[in-house]
Amino acid sequence: MNDNILILAQPVRSGKTSQLMRWTYGNEEEIRGVITPDFSGKRILVDAFSSNTYSFEIEDDSLSFKVGNFKLSKVAFSVAENILSDAMASNCDWIVIDENGKLELFQNTGFEPCASKIIAHFLKTDTAGKKLLLVVRDSLLQEAISHYKLQNVRVIGAKDLIIPPKKRTGIVLCGGKSSRMKQDKSMLIYHSKPQRSHVYDLLKKVRYLSR
Repeated sequence: MNDNILILAQPVRSGKTSQLMRWTYGNEEEIRGVITPDFSGKRILVDAFSSNTYSFEIEDDSLSFKVGNFKLSKVAFSVAENILSDAMASNCDWIVIDENGKLELFQNTGFEPCASKIIAHFLKTDTAGKKLLLVVRDSLLQEAISHYKLQNVRVIGAKDLIIPPKKRTGIVLCGGKSSRMKQDKSMLIYHSKPQRSHVYDLLKKVRYLSR
């Protein structure tokens, strides 16, 4: 089993890209690559690392590749090639390609030939912990596995993209002159201990804090 490559496969309109976006932006690991969510009814291209967005679904026939009812921008694919090339050259933890579809599998366009080069690299090279996540609609899964020779990689669903909890810091702030009370309010006794200690102990139950 090749542990450096994973395939995210789900049906169209099943929420896989939405979950992918949440996983990407909620993750503390460095994730680079391209994600193609819908925005206001149109497909856009998102740089997973910088969050920059680019028009992806356009109307101009001469500047687009046609796939089904969609016309996808050739310019955006050129941008994606640069994003993916930079990701390969970086020390990131993950590279994401969303998605490998009919253009790549049947017409050798879209994210090709960049996608094939990246996949071949991950198949043949020890990537020192860097992982590749390929997004494929489930109806094209077997075609993608055969086309890219991915028989020994793991196939997952969107629910397997665990969004790690964000790290939070709790601070107990003690200050003020306490001029009306004539004593330090943080030292008032609550639950048999000074208020500042009581609040600190409450926070400590959530995450370890150092004084």
